[in-house]
Amino acid sequence: MTTKQLWTLGGAATCTIRLHVGDCLRCLHGQVWITRESADRDEAVRDIVLNAGEHLRAEAAITCFVSALRRRPACVAVDAEAPARQSPSAVAHSLLEESHT
Repeated sequence: MTTKQLWTLGGAATCTIRLHVGDCLRCLHGQVWITRESADRDEAVRDIVLNAGEHLRAEAAITCFVSALRRRPACVAVDAEAPARQSPSAVAHSLLEESHT
């Protein structure tokens, strides 16, 4: 995985990040709120919150507007070639399965 760029966020600031197909937006620290701009209306209306350690992989070229959640410090990076993002419910489900074994 190659890191292309790194942003430190906080306060009310929003940064605009252009992702290309296959790029991965990773939350390294804190929590971030992502609003996507897309020609696909259904895709554009779904905002995403990423916690530290989570990521979003671009299935198409998109523009993301990223801000720190609750104005607390956060850090994000854009990488190339990352695995698809697991939803929080999928992560919780796998953790429950592990705890029952």
